[in-house]
Amino acid sequence: MPTNVRVANYHRKSRGAFFTPPVIARHIANWAIRSPTDRVLDPSCGDGVFLLEAAQRLADMGRSPQQIAHQIQGIELDPGDAAICRARLRHALCGHEPRVVVCDFLSAFRNGLHEQRFTAVVGNPPYIRYQSFNGPSREAALEIVSGFGIRPNKLMNSWVPFVLAAGHLTEDDGRLGMVLPAELLQVTYAAPVRQVLKRTFKRIVIEGFASLVFPGVEEETVILLASRSGGNLLRFVELAGLDDLSDDTDLTADYAPESGEGWADEESPVRWAAGKWTELLLTRRERTLLNECASHPAVVRLGELAEVDVGVVTGANGFFILDASAAESLNAQGYLLPAVPRTSHIRGVIYSQRDFEENRRAGLRCQMLVIPSERGARLPDGLRKY
Repeated sequence: MPTNVRVANYHRKSRGAFFTPPVIARHIANWAIRSPTDRVLDPSCGDGVFLLEAAQRLADMGRSPQQIAHQIQGIELDPGDAAICRARLRHALCGHEPRVVVCDFLSAFRNGLHEQRFTAVVGNPPYIRYQSFNGPSREAALEIVSGFGIRPNKLMNSWVPFVLAAGHLTEDDGRLGMVLPAELLQVTYAAPVRQVLKRTFKRIVIEGFASLVFPGVEEETVILLASRSGGNLLRFVELAGLDDLSDDTDLTADYAPESGEGWADEESPVRWAAGKWTELLLTRRERTLLNECASHPAVVRLGELAEVDVGVVTGANGFFILDASAAESLNAQGYLLPAVPRTSHIRGVIYSQRDFEENRRAGLRCQMLVIPSERGARLPDGLRKY
């Protein structure tokens, strides 16, 4: 990979920018845009993939390039990416100038954008840890989160205020379509976000993937499709991969729940789930059975038997978590520890040395590079250069 591309990718990652595959952007835009007069916003437009698909959707509905240029709007913090977005849209719109604003979305929301409304808000918000969040953007994020009655904490990520603000900008019958980390479904700090989404939107469909869909990104993602109109619905759809994305542009239309799918936490909540949307992976019958097991005197919670804690966080798994081939090329033996970066690497309740060896032979990234500082001078040449 050329050095300039590596540098560009590093800077994009440092600000939480991971560009979206066009097939996902097309899927979201086709669902969110229902009328040729819809007004569309992408609050973190990057190189313009969502806005390009939105423009195509409106063009298919008969709108002219000039009309489309007035109906779509993008906001992007990085001037370089904004310039690329603007150029691509200008080409697609036959020279008509699109509205792409270079600014921080969260600050813009606080400074007046919150009064505007859009028919569709789409995008892939940045993913930045609280510790890396700074300056006016962080101040705006804290104010936005507090404005929704949520107490900020140090686990919060930048996608949280983005989603809250984006949902606020949708019209009374508007739609929100976004790519989000799968932690939306279950992490504690996202619980208030789930509550706000349920209060704001009537029908919510969450699409998850059995495999990773962002090249080079180890974060599991979901697609959030939320509509302000219709009857109550909260549905999870699991897909094998991008090829399984439906062409159905009205996934949140009238839907007859099967086997108890729907508002899981209002019908038969799992007592230990604390409002987590992972309940949606279960049928009503399965949730009932789980509750019966939970109340059985012979069943105890894992937390009563052992400590449950967050695992090692490297901050750069692509660098520190190696497969067997990379470890051998670096001559890193003696500086490796077995690691389980993904739960899919575990096949049962026990993870043994045999499991580790099978994962290693299968080419999985399952070894963590650990270099004690006092041994740095004696590193093999390949590892030192790495």
